[in-house]
Amino acid sequence: MMANRNLLLLGLIGLSLSGCDSTPDVTSNTSGKPSPDGSGDSFFNAITMNTATTTGTLTGSEVFYKFHSPLMTANYSGTLTLGLTGLTGNADLELFDRNLNRISWSNESGTTDETIPYWYSTTRHEALELNGLHFVRIRNTAGTTLDYTLTFRFE
Repeated sequence: MMANRNLLLLGLIGLSLSGCDSTPDVTSNTSGKPSPDGSGDSFFNAITMNTATTTGTLTGSEVFYKFHSPLMTANYSGTLTLGLTGLTGNADLELFDRNLNRISWSNESGTTDETIPYWYSTTRHEALELNGLHFVRIRNTAGTTLDYTLTFRFE
């Protein structure tokens, strides 16, 4: 009697799993999940910063960047400094953690350079791979086309 009940249970589990895709294809859009396009129009589509300096022109209201551990050192106690220079209009600079919490910002007026210094400590941040992902938002408060240079420094 117990064996029949176990076989029935295994049969029901097998039926319920028969329609499941145990290895979904996450490398293509056929899985139904959107892929980030790197356009910079949102946190999801943030442009990856692979170098310490990025130059751009902003025609809309904001642009998003992301950077992570390759731009930071393995022993990462030190200061992360973000800079926004070469401004042709008024802009604000904001730094977000991996959970999209705004952790620091700069909102100087006019074309004054924007700077964000942010202190890191290995005792405060557990793992570089987890805590090393950050997002940057440049907000165009001038409302006109804006040229800028975004810099990243970790010391």
